[in-house]
Amino acid sequence: ARNTGANPEDRESLGALMVGRKINGEPLIPDTGQKIPGVTEKPGAPRNAFTYDDDVMGTQCPFGAHIRRANPRNVDMYGSPGNALAKSLRVLGLPRPQFREDLLASTRFHRILRRGREYGQKLSPQDALQPAPDDEAPRGLHFACVGASIARQFEFVQNAWLMATTFNGLIDESDPLLGNRAAVGDRSSTGYFSIPRDGKAARRLNGMPQFITVRGGGYFFMPSLRALRYISSAGTISA
Repeated sequence: ARNTGANPEDRESLGALMVGRKINGEPLIPDTGQKIPGVTEKPGAPRNAFTYDDDVMGTQCPFGAHIRRANPRNVDMYGSPGNALAKSLRVLGLPRPQFREDLLASTRFHRILRRGREYGQKLSPQDALQPAPDDEAPRGLHFACVGASIARQFEFVQNAWLMATTFNGLIDESDPLLGNRAAVGDRSSTGYFSIPRDGKAARRLNGMPQFITVRGGGYFFMPSLRALRYISSAGTISA
């Protein structure tokens, strides 16, 4: 409300810029029209079939928006001619030692399967602006992700992309949704959010509140299907 006034449309617009998606889930970046292996053939593909190639200045989706931090996206390898070896080399950013290929390969190694599930009753925008009552019923999100490496995937995304205060050339900013706004080093605040604008200096908001309070979490081992088959048949394997 401090940055948008009382206009509900302005509030919704700012929320979309912070998330990178509209309230209905549509991304601020339009569909590229190009097929992305593993993405465009799935239900709901238009909401995920995009990259940031046409938004290099961040004027459509800010650099610090949640979805741009959580998945920089310019990593999907479009279908192209070549044998299996050639495609493997592209995944590794080879054989051309160019900055873009190196960037794409680096980002690709950190992709992770993630899902959020709501619990409790929804909170209306009007109620969200009011202080929480002492007897408020529990509500929030259960976040779950699946990966092969905790350090290379979840912890990297969390620390190097979401919480990094200099992500993508930004200064004193953390993820607008997940950031804890804690001071880093000699900086007094990380509660900024920048909105690039065509032909103008970026609009820079200060005093972003903390939206998320972490209640707990854990790391769990999930055996692969092959491992489960092995475990289930272990009793029948002769010594």
